[in-house]
Amino acid sequence: MDLSAMPKAFSSQHTWYLTILSSISDSTKPTTTSNFVYAYTNAVNDFSAILSSSELNAIKDLPRQRGAILETLHNGMPWVLNVDASTIDREFQGTLSLGNGASAIGLSLYLGNSSPIEFPIVYVGACENEDSLKKVGHKIAVCLEMSNTLSEQLYYVSNANVLGGVFIYIKNTYLMFFDQTPFPTVFFTLEESQKIQDYIKSDPMPKASFKFQEIGLGTKLAPKLASYSSRGPSQSCPFVLKPDIMASGDLILAS
Repeated sequence: MDLSAMPKAFSSQHTWYLTILSSISDSTKPTTTSNFVYAYTNAVNDFSAILSSSELNAIKDLPRQRGAILETLHNGMPWVLNVDASTIDREFQGTLSLGNGASAIGLSLYLGNSSPIEFPIVYVGACENEDSLKKVGHKIAVCLEMSNTLSEQLYYVSNANVLGGVFIYIKNTYLMFFDQTPFPTVFFTLEESQKIQDYIKSDPMPKASFKFQEIGLGTKLAPKLASYSSRGPSQSCPFVLKPDIMASGDLILAS
């Protein structure tokens, strides 16, 4: 590694990596990055980060939310350069404004226009019956996904020609594969959707409106390894820290 390229604030590779780990850790939780001491050995014309058994186990025990599965990396040799995709610190959002004045912010990549006009909104639950959805008519359908059926529900809602869809998803759903839809759609986690469900239950004639093409900054935790990208350590070489390089690759609209 060319140490001359390293900012002067970092005196060694060790402090450089500790700073990176600290920047992506959740500040509301105690961090264990100070327990990781990295030893570097030359590999070809570069270096590799080698962990002891205790340090490797400490990394495995760190709390994780979404992300790639451990030990899915196949080419973990020190002389092979592994480049993985990471998330970014921004989200593409949509807002659902409720008739009681409250609003909920979810995720959406719908490219259509927003409208301040309020439309009837109805809670359907699991949107897995196309015939029932067609009876919803010109309303916003609220769908609940709890068993990895999001793809099927999107298909049925699209065919039913309802005004729009609000999808409540479980946290481990790979949402990046679904959030760009041809019809007005906003996605919410179960926790984020609670105010929507409470409003629908409390109002005999609930209404809502959509707002799209919004960007939220400061997403936590970010950057982190994309859920579809391979994650180290490699079973063939478990004591080498991988991947070598991680670059923004999740929900990149243009470059």
